[in-house]
Order: sequence, then structure tokens, then C-alpha cells
Amino acid sequence: FFYHSSSASPLPRVASGRIRAAHIPAPALRPRKIPSNKMTVKDSSSPAADKQSNDAWVKWAVLVVLTIQNSSVPLLMRSAQTGTTYCVPLVVLMTESMKFVASFFLLAWEKGSFGAMADAVRKDILCNPEMTLKLAVPAILYFMLNNFIQYANYYLPAALYTVSYQAKTFVVAILSVFMLQKRLQRYKWLGIAGLATGVAMVQLSKASDDESKKDPSGMAKGLGFVFCAILCSAFAGVFFEKMLKFTGNGEKPSVWVRNIQLAGWNIVVSLPAVYSNEVFDISDPFKGFNTVVYALVVDNACGGLIVALILKYADNILKGFSNALSTIIATLISVPLFGFEINWTFSLGAGTVLLSTFVYGNLIKFSDDWWDEVILSYDGKRIAMDKPSSPAPQKLNVFIDNMKKNST
Repeated sequence: FFYHSSSASPLPRVASGRIRAAHIPAPALRPRKIPSNKMTVKDSSSPAADKQSNDAWVKWAVLVVLTIQNSSVPLLMRSAQTGTTYCVPLVVLMTESMKFVASFFLLAWEKGSFGAMADAVRKDILCNPEMTLKLAVPAILYFMLNNFIQYANYYLPAALYTVSYQAKTFVVAILSVFMLQKRLQRYKWLGIAGLATGVAMVQLSKASDDESKKDPSGMAKGLGFVFCAILCSAFAGVFFEKMLKFTGNGEKPSVWVRNIQLAGWNIVVSLPAVYSNEVFDISDPFKGFNTVVYALVVDNACGGLIVALILKYADNILKGFSNALSTIIATLISVPLFGFEINWTFSLGAGTVLLSTFVYGNLIKFSDDWWDEVILSYDGKRIAMDKPSSPAPQKLNVFIDNMKKNST
């Protein structure tokens, strides 16, 4: 504690002659934090909690919108087809034009500015003609689908059409295996088998309404249009999903860009179909249009635009509940609106379809792992009957064991 050198000044002395020690300040002591045994309550007003709450509200909003849209389309189509005569391709053209314009604004909202929207259009559409040409295939199929659906609703009751159209799940499942390399477990095949059985029961029930009783032979025509609509919808949907997930540079494109491309091709295809339609009159193009037809145009356009919300928020549970609720709502409203007669065969078949939809979407789970085994898969080269890969915990344990063996 003492410092002395020849050049230093003499050490200070006190009166008693003793050397006085230099004063050294004591180090500052930091207060020790004592852990509290009290439980910390998370602030419900934090940004994470607010985001979680907003996502929950959005999911319920998507469920409501999906249910209303799915149940209102067959009712509006049935009412429009039986109430007046109008040009069906013109309705498709108006719907796609609304989607085309709205997709530009939604793309600008997603990108943050109209300049960024223009860059995305130039990059993904104008500078990528190969992908744009490929999307002409689902666009043509969607155009045919929209026409088939409206003609099917002319001959079939809304409830019968809604249940029969659920058979597209079977075609979508098969195409997903071969086009998207998806794997089908046993419980999915059980759902598909139940779905086919339920649809067959509904079609054999001969349930009808007041309009279909006037033309009994129209039932076969309506089912034929439904079958064509199912094929178009399944192939176009799977093809469009593949285009959404895979691009040439490995980037996932915006769904609004794909909507612009699809709507643009639909407009191109619809124009000659409108002018060649026998109902279309150039002097009075909106002949036969009434409030129901205009509501149908807006409803179809909104249905095409909520696909982004479906892809982002709607899981299998929401889709399953939406399909079930829309089928029930369309059936119940058809009774007083169109005089639809419900019999036991139709009720049993519709219930089987709804239950099979829940099984296929894995809303109803089986305790036995046997149902989770994959019995059909396709890797692009061969069809295989195999089992699913090892679960993640087993893979992790194997990885840890290998690391222990190879570690130093």
C-alpha cells in the first residue's frame, strides 16, 4: 500500500512520527438481485399476444367467409338459372375481370407500393413467359369449370349439387399423388371410400325440388356436368398448387401474381365464347341479368380472391368445418326456397360424405398407428406401397447415437 521512489516526494508524517497510509477507496458493491418466488404474469397487451389474438380472429373470419361463400354459390346459381336466361360465358368474363383488377391492388398492398407491384409484375409475368404460358392450362380448365357448374345447377337441386361436388376429393387425392408426390395413408383411403359411398347414396336417393320435377331427365344431364366439373376442378387445382409452390428459380411467387395470370388467361378465353354464345346480344349484352345474377358475379369474384386467406390461415380443420357447415346450410335453405324434399337415403348419404370428409382431413384421429401407414406413394419414377418415414424423435435419437460414436 505504500509507494516510494527517489524522485517521489517524502511520505507524509503525522505528529506522532508514524507514516500515514494512503487512502484507498473501497470498491463499489453492486446490490445482489434476490430471485422472487412470485410467478411473473405475462402482459396480455404485448405485441405477441395481440398478434396471436388477431390471428385467432382472422381464422374465425376466414371460417365465416368460407362458409357463406361455399353455401351461397349453389343457391345463387340455382336461383339465377331457374329465374332467367342469361349469357353464362359473360358472367364468367365479368367475374374474371373483377378478379383481374382487384389482384393488382391486392398485390400493391402486399408489396407496399405500386412501384414494387410493377416490379413484381415485370419480374414474374413479363420476364417469365414460360410460366405464364403454363398457367394457360389451368386457366382454360377453370373457364370450363365455371361453365359446367352453372349448367349443373340448372338441372340439379342446390343441395344435391353441393353434396355430389364433394366427390372431387377423390380425384384430387389421386392427382396429388402423381403430380405433387404426396403420400396417402390408410385413413385417407378410408375417407375416400366413404366419400364415394356417400355420393353414390345421394345420387341414388333421387331427391328433387320443384324445378327438377318438371324435367326428370335433367338429373342425368346435371350429374354429367358435375362429373366434368369435378375433373376440371381437380386437375386445375392440383396444377395451380404446383405452380404456387414451385418455380424455376426456387422462389415461391405471390398468390396475387398467379391470380393475375389466371384471370388474364380466362379473359382471353372468355371473349370468343361470349360472342359465339347464342344467348348473347351485342345490342343488349346484359339481357336477362337481374339482381341475383349480379350478386352471383360478385360472389364468384370474392370466392376467387379469398384463396390467399385460405392458403395462409385455413387448415384442414377450418376447411372441413366450412364444407360441413356450407353443405348443411345449403340443404336447409333449399327446402323452403326451392321446395327441396329430403329423404332418408339423401340424409344418410350426406352424413356419410361429411363424416368421410372429416376422416380424410384427419379431423377424426385413430389411436392405432396402423392407420398412419402409407399404402400408396409416387416419387416421379415408380409407384410404391410403403410405410411412412421414421418419426422425428427416432431420427433424433439415431442422430445423437451416431454423434456419440463418431465424437472424440
